[in-house]
Amino acid sequence: MAVLVALALLAVGFPLIAVAADHFVTGASRLSSMLGISPIVVGAVVVGFGTSAPEAVVAALAVVRGATDLGVGQVLGSNIANLALVLGAAALVTPLHILRTTIRREYALSAGACVLFVVLAGTDSLSFVTGLVLLALLGAALLVVVRWGHATPDAVVAEVMHHQRDQPGPGGSAGGQAGAEGRAREVARTFVAMVAVVVAAQFLVDGATTVATELGVSEAVLGFTLVAFGTSLPELVTAVSAARRGHTDLIVGNVLGSNLFNSLGVGGVIGLAGAAPLADPTVAIRSGAALLALLVFVAVLMRTSPGILRWEGAVLVVVYLAVVVALFV
Repeated sequence: MAVLVALALLAVGFPLIAVAADHFVTGASRLSSMLGISPIVVGAVVVGFGTSAPEAVVAALAVVRGATDLGVGQVLGSNIANLALVLGAAALVTPLHILRTTIRREYALSAGACVLFVVLAGTDSLSFVTGLVLLALLGAALLVVVRWGHATPDAVVAEVMHHQRDQPGPGGSAGGQAGAEGRAREVARTFVAMVAVVVAAQFLVDGATTVATELGVSEAVLGFTLVAFGTSLPELVTAVSAARRGHTDLIVGNVLGSNLFNSLGVGGVIGLAGAAPLADPTVAIRSGAALLALLVFVAVLMRTSPGILRWEGAVLVVVYLAVVVALFV
């Protein structure tokens, strides 16, 4: 009976957290535009934080409830899902053209954050102090990203953000309405979406921990697979939608920004929440090694072709499935 209830919680939590995160990003982006905040800052901070909000909430709740393995596993799993599943699925829709400067700057910064989290998780060194350090590094990284953004032609950045604002949000119409009524609507949307993310995350944590206990599955494995996939749904849906419209830069930026926030922001939250020692450190070590290998593999794909081609996207999806299966062997 407990397993059935847990599965029901997971069945409700997955779609709820995906839809809520989508609403949060849409509302926050439109509200920031109405308030005159730079589109560069919106893209780097609001969208990156919004798509990583599910991971942060799930990780914090998991750690507070003593399920550190679940939180760490879902961060590593989400990063791998972003690099392999999200980029791969998007490339299957349309080849992803990636600028050399993106590989040298944004990809290197995101990869460095992933490596740091792998080292801390693999050595069981996530603590209150390291949590503070990770959040400080996140702040510094965002400043760097914003500075790099100023080197991007304003017309290009404005066009990307204009496209994002004008896409019909779930349950809403296209475009951000001006005036007090429009601002109030987007404030309400953003607030309700944040609450929904918290509720959905609670469902996921409750369901996942119950399934792990009843079926004898490691919390770390469950976090790496099922929970990580669920919290990565916003990135996956956004990437496929953007690929259909040919906005490949937005896809790559979203993935790299999400991994940056996952590693530094969510990693910092895990430390501040009082991470207990990992019950099953082997999963963190194995999944961390898989993430490091994938970072090198994706970098090679980007450097040896004009980006990520369709057949390379298929390879990435297969790699993701192979990594997930390998954890259960």
